[in-house]
Amino acid sequence: EIEVLEAALHQTFSSFSAQPLDLLVRDLSILEVCILIAVKHISQIYEDEPFNFEMVYHEYCKFRRRRLTNLTEERSVIFKSWENLISLELIVPKTGERSRSQMQAEYVLNMFQVPASSLTKAVEKYPHCPTEVLQWLGSSTHSSGSFN
Repeated sequence: EIEVLEAALHQTFSSFSAQPLDLLVRDLSILEVCILIAVKHISQIYEDEPFNFEMVYHEYCKFRRRRLTNLTEERSVIFKSWENLISLELIVPKTGERSRSQMQAEYVLNMFQVPASSLTKAVEKYPHCPTEVLQWLGSSTHSSGSFN
């Protein structure tokens, strides 16, 4: 009985010490995690320049076709996940960009709000994360040719 209480106490304290991003990422779907990894790669390739859904969708699809074909490639599902990441403010529209009503949402320029190292640490703690996703997360943009 004491071991059970100690384990529960340890779990409670470890959840308090978890970073907010870790907790947020833990609650995302694997599709949303993959979108964030695609954003991370796009941000590295273009040196933190703004990006849009189309760029991220293309990067995600390259990974999906080569490494994890059981993930969806259905555009509407991926876009809904994209919108969720925007609502969580992990991705935010670029300041000064025309309002979404004036421009197709897929082409609105956005900025990534999460440092790459923080995303990496959070995804590494993601429960039951597929090995292929972890490998993609750790790949550099220069070696990502294997995912093309």
